[in-house]
Amino acid sequence: MKSVSINGMYGRVKLNKVMLSDSRGQTEICTSGEGGTSIEFQGLGEMTGNTCMTVEKGILTDYLPNLKADVIKIDIDGSEPLIMDSLCEVIDHNPGILIFMEYCPKIWPVSYEPMSVLRRFTDHGFRFHILHDDGRIVETNIAELAAHSAVEHLDLLLFR
Repeated sequence: MKSVSINGMYGRVKLNKVMLSDSRGQTEICTSGEGGTSIEFQGLGEMTGNTCMTVEKGILTDYLPNLKADVIKIDIDGSEPLIMDSLCEVIDHNPGILIFMEYCPKIWPVSYEPMSVLRRFTDHGFRFHILHDDGRIVETNIAELAAHSAVEHLDLLLFR
């Protein structure tokens, strides 16, 4: 809620304490130390210990039915493939939507192949652009993105 207040959005943002997924229910998540990120780096848990908790899981469209949006920012620490079905529903209702997302398939569940996830976007007419730290915006394609194997994420902009 601190960022909501800092950005002058207090009273305009509804916080849903739920982990977006492809199903409803509960699951256990573990974070290094006292939390703050769900990304685990090899050996970090051994140094700081882990904090585990049970959280509610939900589907994006359950919380944002009939969403009208100009922009969506996706930063869900490797769970991007899990929300693709409900995200595509939102995309279908918002033809001019822009999508900003962190892309790091190295942390995706092993059952998700990058090319098939990326193709879902191209099937909806999206083109991919990498947003570099120095301000450059460079167009790319799904073959180049699928080959990305670094642990560092890419910041992407998608639009039609």
